[in-house]
Amino acid sequence: MKVNTSRNILHMLGDRECISGETMATHLGLSRVAVWKQIQQLRERGYVIESSSRGYRLIKLPEEPRAEQFPSSFPFKVEYRQKTGSTMEDARKAEERIATLFLAGEQSSGRGRKNRSWQSPEGGLYASVLFFPGSEYGAAFFSPMKLAASVVNVLRKTYHIPARISWPNDIVVGERKIAGIITELHGKYDLVDRQIIGIGINLQPVPGVPRSGALQEFVDRKKKLPSSADLAMGIFSEFHSRMNRWSPQQTIAAWKAASATIGRRVRIEKSWGTAVTGRAKDIGSDGSLLIESDEGYVEAVREGDCIMLSEQ
Repeated sequence: MKVNTSRNILHMLGDRECISGETMATHLGLSRVAVWKQIQQLRERGYVIESSSRGYRLIKLPEEPRAEQFPSSFPFKVEYRQKTGSTMEDARKAEERIATLFLAGEQSSGRGRKNRSWQSPEGGLYASVLFFPGSEYGAAFFSPMKLAASVVNVLRKTYHIPARISWPNDIVVGERKIAGIITELHGKYDLVDRQIIGIGINLQPVPGVPRSGALQEFVDRKKKLPSSADLAMGIFSEFHSRMNRWSPQQTIAAWKAASATIGRRVRIEKSWGTAVTGRAKDIGSDGSLLIESDEGYVEAVREGDCIMLSEQ
């Protein structure tokens, strides 16, 4: 199925209550039989399209995102798979040098930070964006912060969900994690040639995962739970607008404004087994978390697991 043709058909179906096959055929330069075949293919892909003597009417979109649902102005090429191992792996295998958003309805081997398993059943948003920054490594470290700030902004403004960022780049509502972000950098010398940022968002509750949350639990009951496609379009359109326009200072300011960590007592457990306990005071100019330790010194931390501590 050609994405541009199906995208045009969906656009026409979405613009009108009902549209005839003859009108669509004339507009698209196709035969009525060809239009009918395209409609059949859309139905097979999960679109509910009603047909009558007046024409066709779009009743319902599929729950999972589809490439043809994204407008031609969307800044990334879209690759969708109903089920995949992980979207990060899909992005790693990409051969084209085209900024691409990889989406999946379900992952069989999703991963979080430190290669931990990320449960990815149907009903979530699983995405990895591949782009080619051509920047120094220091600048590339701000990209996940920009994505985290974009997620929070979209959830707050569009869906009125009081999301915040828990260091390093988890998305939480209250004390419950609803999304996680990871990144990979690939390059030579001091330049990043390829960067991949992955995100998993729980739209619906995931049984058996302690302290996890889901958008379904926090969205206004009077409003519909956002579809994966709408959520992905909002988040990654905003991320793209921030990707090249925001300075490190703007990124840090937005991240701090949405932070659930700054001001809290925390314990940072580092990969090599050491830990620092103290109060999260600020974000450094390089994006590190500044911890005022219980021993009285300030340490800049770039990686690790952050555990929120109760106030003594």
